[in-house]
Amino acid sequence: MWVSAEDPDGVLSQLAQRLDERFAELGIAPDNRAFTPHLTLGRVTGGVDLQRLQESIDQVASQVSCRCEVEEIVMLSSLKDEGKVIYDAIDRVELDL
Repeated sequence: MWVSAEDPDGVLSQLAQRLDERFAELGIAPDNRAFTPHLTLGRVTGGVDLQRLQESIDQVASQVSCRCEVEEIVMLSSLKDEGKVIYDAIDRVELDL
């Protein structure tokens, strides 16, 4: 599950493009999907009533708004272990704001 983020000045898109360029220099292929600024909230796994979840999201979606500043980028690895996803911070980079 994720929520979209507004990027009116294109700052996040520019950052994503610069990261793709740097990663390409390291031999890491860019994602072929178009960049969509967003905040990941969590994963939905089996056994969830998706219709009920969607109804709950629809009820609160128009009531929720927030503004935040991004101060750092955290590179994560994600590993599946016995059906669970384990995240590990590989590196952190503070942004010069």
